[in-house]
Amino acid sequence: MKTPIQESPSTLAASLGLARPHQAERRTNAAVIHDALYKSIARMELRPGEPLQEKALTELFGVSRTPVREALVRLQGEGLVDMQPQAGTSVALIPKAAIRESIIIRRGLEQLAVTRLAAVANERDIARLDLLIAQQRLAVSIDDQVGFHDADEEFHELIALAAGFSMLWPMVRQMKVHLDRLRVLSLPLEGRMGVTVDEHQRIRDAIAARDVEAASNAMHDHLGVMIPYIDHLSSSYPDYFVNAREAHRVPTI
Repeated sequence: MKTPIQESPSTLAASLGLARPHQAERRTNAAVIHDALYKSIARMELRPGEPLQEKALTELFGVSRTPVREALVRLQGEGLVDMQPQAGTSVALIPKAAIRESIIIRRGLEQLAVTRLAAVANERDIARLDLLIAQQRLAVSIDDQVGFHDADEEFHELIALAAGFSMLWPMVRQMKVHLDRLRVLSLPLEGRMGVTVDEHQRIRDAIAARDVEAASNAMHDHLGVMIPYIDHLSSSYPDYFVNAREAHRVPTI
């Protein structure tokens, strides 16, 4: 199956080419390896089901097996890696049920942040939102999906931090990685990136107008837009998804 990521790396080394452990001397090797793999999985540079060989990773990062194993075990605990005694280690498939739950949780947290920011935002906050939206528009114009994704992340993180909730974004980031993978799959769909920018503009305008209700509604709509894509993309890329926890009842959203 052809990957939806345009010009994505064809090898593990290429997909992790930006990871440079020596630039983070104060961090453990295991933490650096974890973060590099986490980012590559979230960006779909490492695709669901793709094998992860410990030997190849030790050579790539220039470390022993111990920090590689520690990083993989941590990723397994986060639901991003499958480690099976017989089958080996691979990137975990995307659980559809987890995506729906992450949307519910993320909506609640980010609506809290955006309503707070709409009440307290200053001109500097608005200017920073404008800058990130401009970066996204540039990314759309040159079809830079990685740059677009990064600016999108910064937009939502800025709302949380400017609202005064320093712990909110790490919580959101931790539980939305499967949603991130779905979003990356959706970006190549015609017009999807442009629509996202328009949704961000609506959120920004509501904050600038100090309209708390409008800001909450705009964020609610924005974070729910991926719901119709769950079934569509799981049908288009069946090898990437798993219908895990089908018996678990997920609230209607």
